[in-house]
Amino acid sequence: MYLYEYQAKRLLKEYGVDVPSSVFIEAESLFQGSEQDLKKGLDAHLSDRVVVKVQILEGGRGKRGGVVAVPRGEALREARRMLREWRGAAGVLVEEYVPHSEEYYLSLLLDRERRGITLLASRGGGVDVEESEDVLSLQVDPFTGPLPHHRRMLESHFGAVPADLLEKLFKLFTERDLTLLEINPLILSGGRAVALDAKVTCDPAALYRSRLPENPEQYTPLELAGRRAGLAVLEMEGRCAVMANGAGLTMATLDYLASLGISPRLFLDLSGTDDPEKVREAFHIALRTSPEAILVNIFSGMTRADTVAEGILRGMEETSVEVPVIVRLHGTNYETGRRMLRERGVHVYETLPEAAEHLRALLEGG
Repeated sequence: MYLYEYQAKRLLKEYGVDVPSSVFIEAESLFQGSEQDLKKGLDAHLSDRVVVKVQILEGGRGKRGGVVAVPRGEALREARRMLREWRGAAGVLVEEYVPHSEEYYLSLLLDRERRGITLLASRGGGVDVEESEDVLSLQVDPFTGPLPHHRRMLESHFGAVPADLLEKLFKLFTERDLTLLEINPLILSGGRAVALDAKVTCDPAALYRSRLPENPEQYTPLELAGRRAGLAVLEMEGRCAVMANGAGLTMATLDYLASLGISPRLFLDLSGTDDPEKVREAFHIALRTSPEAILVNIFSGMTRADTVAEGILRGMEETSVEVPVIVRLHGTNYETGRRMLRERGVHVYETLPEAAEHLRALLEGG
């Protein structure tokens, strides 16, 4: 999940990392608020030269006119220009211009392949950092955090670095369940490090404890409906809807369907399916994509198969589903669950290959 720059900088400031003084103006306030009040807000917090930045959840703003340095008196006009050109922006961040001669890049990212945290640093910060060949890459143990040799190597690359900078960034990264913390550019001046721009992504599954803002505009309407129902939803470009319980089984189901040449339109991870209401809601979401068929793959352990079957039947009844529903059902109380479904005319199978072959035949017109 992505945060806006202004949100990322508030986090950095909370953890003691210097950021420029700034004022965030929401899009609605910029066009409907009092011009006098907006100017007073800028005059009270900022000096004569400022940087205006459009707030969007994507990169590359600087190359497309979304980051501009102007006199403070022109900031509101420039901000309105940006919002007219950048539809859907959350607003603009107007911040103090900080003179500097050199820019650096510094980031922490979750490295799933190495099962740790990777520290990346480069003397070539700014909009073209991707093209830099001068990149320092260090592994940081998530249990020990930054060690003295990390700081020494960073200083050999950058020069003088505030003694506690890495510790502050690591604390923010781990305490708030981040997957990426990127400062680009970072400037170093007089023993002070200032984050001129910041990018943060976090684990959406950890929002209940990370206390980070959720930005619903980054999700599609279906993904948002799924999140509200406690379902993982992903829209694709195929022809059928697929439901399964658990991320592992869901991915295995998609892989098997792909081997048969079947591309889903939507998949839903039901996770814990003891609640029939969750399965019922999944049917409501699935049918919004107008699938040609629905495949449900359930292997129940602690979850009872008859409870899942009850949810399937409720969902079918409430939505008056008119497309074929194919179910693979196995596990605890599977005999009862299969009987419930068959009595209502649902196609039920013991194995995924059997269910998938039926699905393929339907999609091929058989």
